[in-house]
Amino acid sequence: MNYRLETLSKKAFTLLELIIVIIIIGILATVGLTSYTNQTEYSRTAEAKANISAMRKPAYEYYLKNGTYIGISNSDIGVGSAADQVPNGCITRNYYKYGVSSSFPPTASYVVMYAERCSSGGKSPQFSAIYDLWWKVDSSGVASQYAYLNTTGSTVTSSDWSGCCR
Repeated sequence: MNYRLETLSKKAFTLLELIIVIIIIGILATVGLTSYTNQTEYSRTAEAKANISAMRKPAYEYYLKNGTYIGISNSDIGVGSAADQVPNGCITRNYYKYGVSSSFPPTASYVVMYAERCSSGGKSPQFSAIYDLWWKVDSSGVASQYAYLNTTGSTVTSSDWSGCCR
């Protein structure tokens, strides 16, 4: 009988060994999920910056044609609801909506465009605050990041429009 017990105990894992393995797997899964979420959000922000950059060229063309940014609208910079336009609303395939800022109205020498993070409609993660990117395009066509509202709700700005957060 002793021989049989010794044989069984050599082939099985103890409860302590199993618990330690489960804890290690849980820690690795937590670290991996956090890293994945951060990278996913980083890529969505990069997409927003690319779309803002695509809006810069038509904005500058508007300035060259009219000599001012006053009167520029979303349709002038390719923002709208059509499939070939940068989205102006939160729809299922986009995590940002874009447009010409009404908070910083266009002037003769610059226009401010925004990318506003959609925080509803099944977008994950759900933010309690909106994540915004604000870009200024000046009369020479140069774009610089002006401000953004981070996920904690605090606004980060550049006092001289030369750009922050690059």
